[in-house]
Amino acid sequence: MKRILLLLFLLFFTFSIQGIDITHGYIFINSTPIRAKVLVDGLDKGLLTPCIVRNLGSLRKKVTITKEGYKDNILDLAKIKTKKIDIYLTPNSFDLYFPERIPYRIDNTQLRGPLYLSKLKGGNYSIKILNDKISFKRESPFLPAEISIGTSLGISLAFMFTSIGLSEYYRFESESTRDDFDSRHYDLVSRGFDIGKYISISISSVLVLALSSVVIADVSTKIYNKKQKIEVENKYPSDRGKSLYDTSLQFINMGEIEKSIRVLQSLIFMYPDCDYVPLVYYQLGQNYFILQDYDNALKNWLIFIEDYPLADYYDYILKNIAEIYYIKNNYEKAINFLDRIVFTENILDRETIFSFKAKLDFELFCKEKKNEYFKLAESDYLTLIDNSPNSERLDFYYLKLIELYYMVDNTDKLLVLMQKAEQIENPSVKELVLSYFDE
Repeated sequence: MKRILLLLFLLFFTFSIQGIDITHGYIFINSTPIRAKVLVDGLDKGLLTPCIVRNLGSLRKKVTITKEGYKDNILDLAKIKTKKIDIYLTPNSFDLYFPERIPYRIDNTQLRGPLYLSKLKGGNYSIKILNDKISFKRESPFLPAEISIGTSLGISLAFMFTSIGLSEYYRFESESTRDDFDSRHYDLVSRGFDIGKYISISISSVLVLALSSVVIADVSTKIYNKKQKIEVENKYPSDRGKSLYDTSLQFINMGEIEKSIRVLQSLIFMYPDCDYVPLVYYQLGQNYFILQDYDNALKNWLIFIEDYPLADYYDYILKNIAEIYYIKNNYEKAINFLDRIVFTENILDRETIFSFKAKLDFELFCKEKKNEYFKLAESDYLTLIDNSPNSERLDFYYLKLIELYYMVDNTDKLLVLMQKAEQIENPSVKELVLSYFDE
């Protein structure tokens, strides 16, 4: 009976701990550039990339990633196969950079960089060189239509004037000839050209109207484009924080942790929306943790978790935060952060997390002597023993469970645990574990 109860409790714990967030579904969404708005089924829930979208089972159709100056990206939930999605947004404008000392030939003019152009909208551009200056002029997108319609209008007008001239000529001949047969013939020909004349007049009128509309649209677009400033500067393009971030890593490799912190803080101040910001908060937390400045480590890691949750680091940082609260003897908060782990693709394995949680529940029982913590710690270590039979720490899990049963003086459970230990396949581990019962 006791074995059955233990098995049921073990199954309950296994399903509950493995069901963190996964039961409702979630995806990590990261975008380049970051801080794009994430609309869930068309609703703005205040999510900015990188972020976690939870409760996927309650969503109907789509998730939209949108950012000003970029084209929207729509995710079809039915086609999502992974928990981590990286989106590269397509900009509505683009920049050009001509590097220093590299020659460029435009027509017959040769130039050297550096030259940086920004805010160029999509379209065709003509490039002109005047007095050592480069002139970028956006060509009209209506030009092909203007040429086509203008050519058609020219042909139509030529046919119209020809029809009018021939119609009038044959009408004059019909009225001036004295021969009845010739008069009737000229009159019929004149009527035929009249039909052609009216048709060509109608077609020409339509073409004039179409050409006028295109010209008006073209002029309006040119006026609008003149207001769109194209920035041309004799400088290098900004690396958006890359060089600063690389410098901070170099200081870490040199052991200059405090210098690395100052560089990372400068990066956030200079480029608050650059793509390196999530990594900066992660690295700041790491640096402070190394210096044992746990308060500042917590501060930066909590910003990362709440505002920049990159999937590759999310679980790892939650575990680190839990470790800080463990150091501060705040075991409840440590467990709360462990429970937020979602087990996405990262360097952590389940045994590492469950072992830490078992340790926390064990410490809570030692501190509070409450039955609920006894049950949690017992279930934790039983789960680890059953799910990790080949673990290098298997003997330790048995040892902690034996200590737990000795604390409550439960010999019945000790006997059941000893029978379980008898089934350990590794002889050396089995002998070591059985020796614990004799102490």
